[in-house]
Amino acid sequence: MVKKVFYIILTLVFITILKYFISDYTIKYKIDSFNIEEIYNNGKFTINIKEDNLFQIVLYQKRGIQKKLINKIEEIKSDNVICYNVIINKENNVSCFQEKEPIAFYLIEDENIKSQLQNLDLNFYYEQNEPADFKFYNNLEDNVFVALWNYKGFYIMNGENITNLDLLQKERYDNSLCILKDEYLIFPNYDKNHEFEKLYKVNLKSEDVSNIETPKIDYDYYWSGEFKNNLYLYDKKYSLLYEINVKKEKANLIGSENKGYIKIKNNKKVTALKKEYENKITYFEKNISNYEVSDAVYKVYNDDFKVKIFNTADIKIIKEYKDSLYFLYKDNLYSYNSKGIKKILHFFELNFNKENMLYVYIDN
Repeated sequence: MVKKVFYIILTLVFITILKYFISDYTIKYKIDSFNIEEIYNNGKFTINIKEDNLFQIVLYQKRGIQKKLINKIEEIKSDNVICYNVIINKENNVSCFQEKEPIAFYLIEDENIKSQLQNLDLNFYYEQNEPADFKFYNNLEDNVFVALWNYKGFYIMNGENITNLDLLQKERYDNSLCILKDEYLIFPNYDKNHEFEKLYKVNLKSEDVSNIETPKIDYDYYWSGEFKNNLYLYDKKYSLLYEINVKKEKANLIGSENKGYIKIKNNKKVTALKKEYENKITYFEKNISNYEVSDAVYKVYNDDFKVKIFNTADIKIIKEYKDSLYFLYKDNLYSYNSKGIKKILHFFELNFNKENMLYVYIDN
C-alpha cells in the first residue's frame, strides 16, 4: 500500500512538472486593446501582438509555472512614429514603426521619441571616429568568446578580459586556412614556408594551446567538412584526404588515389569521387539565417514581419545565435539583439581585410 501511494505521488509530481515547467503550449489573451498569442516551444517563446500593427517578440529561455508573460504594454508615439514597450518580467522589449514600417528603436530619428526611449535600459547605436588602431570595449557577456587574428596569433576576448596570444615567429596576413570547431580554433603552423607538419589548436575558453601533429601537408588545402569530433582536410597538391580528430588531436590519412575517398552523407560515411574534392566538395551543416541583407539589414521574424536593424547592407555577418547577431561594419565588430546594438571592438585593419579575421564562440 505504501509503495502504491509513493508511485501515485511520484506520477502526480511528474505530471505537474511536465505540465507547468516543460511542456509546450499556446495561449491567447488580451491586454487593453492588444490581442496576444503566446507560444512556447522547446526553450523558445514566440509572442505575437496585434493592435493597429502586428509585431512579434521572441525570447529564448526556459519556461516556469507562469503563463501570460506580458505585464504591461506602453505606447510612445509622435506624428510618424509609434513604439511599443512590452514589459515582461520587469524588462523592456521595444518594437517601433516609422511611417508604418518596422524599424529598430535605435534607428528612430525623432528626437522626442529618442529622449523617451533613452530612459529605458536599452543599447543605442552611434557612429564614432576611432583614433586607436585597436580598441576593445569590454562589452561581451561571460559566455561569449571573440578571437581576432593579430598576424602572429589571436587577441582573445571574453567578458571584460582580453589576452594577446602570439604563437608565430613571423607575421602572417592571410589566415584563410583557419577554422573554428566548437570552442577550438584550428590553423596551420604558418612559420613553415610551403608545407607544414603541425596544426595549432587553441581553446577559446581556457586559452590553452596544443598541437596536432600531421604528415606533411601543402598549404594548397581546404576544410571540406565536419562530422562529430572530426574535421576533414583535403590536400589538393597531393590529392590526400585527412580526418582530424580535434578532441584526440590525431590526424589520419583516410583518402588517396589508391585508397579511394569518402564523404559524409545523411550522417554516414559514403564513397566519394576524387573529382568531387578537386571541385571543392563541402559538407558543413548549413544554418537557416534569421537575417536578410538587401538594401539594408533586416531581422526576419516570419513572412509577415521583418524589422530593419541596420541602414546599410555593407556588413559581414560573423555569427548568429538565438536572438544575437555579430557582424562587421567598416572596421568595427558589433553585437545586436532585441536590447539594441553594442560595439565590441575596433581594429583599423578590418577595413582592408575581413576574411578569417574574427571568430565568435558562444558557450551554451
